[in-house]
Amino acid sequence: MHIKTINLVYFSPTKTTKKILESIAQGIGAEIINDIDITASCSNNKIRIEKNQFTIFGAPVYGGRIPETATKRFRNISSDNSLLAVIAVYGNRAYEDALTELKDISQSCGFKTIAAGAFIGEHSFSLNDVEVAKDRPDKDDLNMAFSFGKQIHDKLCNENYSSEIKVPGNIPYRKYKERSVLSPDTLHSDCKLCGVCVDVCPTGAITLNSHIETVKESCIWCCACVKFCEYNARIMNSSVVGNLQEWLIENYSERKEPELFL
Repeated sequence: MHIKTINLVYFSPTKTTKKILESIAQGIGAEIINDIDITASCSNNKIRIEKNQFTIFGAPVYGGRIPETATKRFRNISSDNSLLAVIAVYGNRAYEDALTELKDISQSCGFKTIAAGAFIGEHSFSLNDVEVAKDRPDKDDLNMAFSFGKQIHDKLCNENYSSEIKVPGNIPYRKYKERSVLSPDTLHSDCKLCGVCVDVCPTGAITLNSHIETVKESCIWCCACVKFCEYNARIMNSSVVGNLQEWLIENYSERKEPELFL
């Protein structure tokens, strides 16, 4: 099979997953005809992918799982046995059941998974001078993603390729961790009411009136609002997160590399 067109489908609050998928697509060398960003809170449209098109699903890993918000939106994408690659992006700790879960989601949507990868992106809690996988994916990661795309292309050009792949992970998946109800705070003295935090929030938890308001129960701790605020007016000011940052630095500072499955 010669890949002529590609669909990118991704949940990517901090844009790291998007970068990986774009590099893979460049390595495949086909035209991106649909760039489907399901990150926005309004991303509920049902989309049908044609059988002769190749697709890449990508999502970050939160606590060893695909975020529930992303899972619901991926299920709006359907196809009739078209080919697909799944990509999980994690913050240098572990991706655990995420690839298995993403593969199962895609197959329930009518896709056939022929490739998978676990890449590293800057951790959501890489904040306030605490660096966890800082600035990843870096040049080496993106080069590996490009190379992976070329491998996918070569695999599909081989008429005798095996479509079945196995990925690490457990069924049933690990349970979603119970988390404290908290969210980033706004430093109103620094806030310029630009609305960027409202735009990047994947759950619509943030609203702009006379000041910024956040529904803490809707926050998924992606920290996109913190990372994209040009005025440093959004901060994750919590001892819970501080303790998690210390734990990550102590146990998961050693650089991990992408894992690929073909």
